[in-house]
Amino acid sequence: MGNTERDIFKRMRDGESIPFDDPQYPRITEAISRTTRLSVALNTFTEIDQVRVRLDEIIGIPLDPAHRRVLDIGPVHIKRNAWIGAAATILPGVTVGENSVVAAGALVAKDVPDNTVVAGVPAKVIRDLG
Repeated sequence: MGNTERDIFKRMRDGESIPFDDPQYPRITEAISRTTRLSVALNTFTEIDQVRVRLDEIIGIPLDPAHRRVLDIGPVHIKRNAWIGAAATILPGVTVGENSVVAAGALVAKDVPDNTVVAGVPAKVIRDLG
């Protein structure tokens, strides 16, 4: 199977460069547009349950209503020489690896390996720096 036949998001997670003329590139634009629309909609809600539903759609995780009122507390460990972009959210218990970069606006829900760049909501590895 040729590289452009593999899922574009899988290729991005694997750290591959994606040219603008990639046949699957419109899927990226669609995902950005969808997330932007959902994010804008967050500002129109006044009820917390509405916000939670919209966040579930954005990050792709259906949260168990029984656990929505549970506060998860844990340290965030930022290793040496890691960079954190503006407005990034790093959830409790996550470690950001040495020499890694968290892109601006990323939602980091899992550990970030050393020497990688993560981006997105939820954050995924988009490049290996090693």
